[in-house]
Amino acid sequence: MRRQWIHRNADVGTIEARDEMDDDGSEAPPAGGFIVPSWAKFITRIRASAALDGAAVGNGIIAGYLEGGLDNGDARFHFLIAGSGGQVATGTQNAVPAYESPPLNVPIAQAKEGGTRIRVFSGVFGDAENDTEASISIQVSDSPNPGGAVWSRGFMADVDTVDTSTSLTGAFLEDTNPPTAIPSAARELAWVSGAFGFDQAADGTYACKVVIQAGPIMDQQDITIGAGGSIAGQAGSDEGWMTVLASNAEVYNPVTGGDLAGKVRGEQMGDDAGSGQVAAVLWFR
Repeated sequence: MRRQWIHRNADVGTIEARDEMDDDGSEAPPAGGFIVPSWAKFITRIRASAALDGAAVGNGIIAGYLEGGLDNGDARFHFLIAGSGGQVATGTQNAVPAYESPPLNVPIAQAKEGGTRIRVFSGVFGDAENDTEASISIQVSDSPNPGGAVWSRGFMADVDTVDTSTSLTGAFLEDTNPPTAIPSAARELAWVSGAFGFDQAADGTYACKVVIQAGPIMDQQDITIGAGGSIAGQAGSDEGWMTVLASNAEVYNPVTGGDLAGKVRGEQMGDDAGSGQVAAVLWFR
């Protein structure tokens, strides 16, 4: 088996507007995405990291997607990176390790003249107008990853009211109409990734979950994605800023067919931590 990691990074400066990952550290890669090695037939993993600098009050979901060069019938392949949020502060610090996707088995389109190109994008969804540096690595392979996900469906939404179930299926970054149809060849929902970010404008503690309602899949899934808490800073002190990495949950539930619209939901539970975002990516095989 032959595998290679390919990396791109970029500054993400505008909320809900995609930024192409067109840098590579000290290297200066050509425009138009990276050219897949001629021997590579599959995308088998994604690793990514990013953090907001906390320069402005708000909250956001940091996410990404691949575009072009896919041979799974989809135009894009969605993934999450992290959720972030906090109050205005004169100094903030936050750092996160890299998020790693579940195993993937995404076929790469057969190379044409000039080679197959895959473009990598990232963005922030929400209301945190902060500076963000995103770093994304894609692993390609000459061999399939047995049992890996072939398709992803990504959704996110404002979740501003505590103990209220909210549909996440209306947006993904700048895309206000992401695909909600389950791929016709999918047989199983293998994993669900979740991320959240709240501005921590109110005191208290809360937890977040993602719900995949039965219908498109055989059984309803209620999945914990994290928790948080805050108390107001003292006069003259800095408020807190929080960045939480996306997490993966194993599901392995049969697909029964249909559409995901309104079936992927997010919820903040406990105390109201202020305005926030919840996101989910569903990985099918």
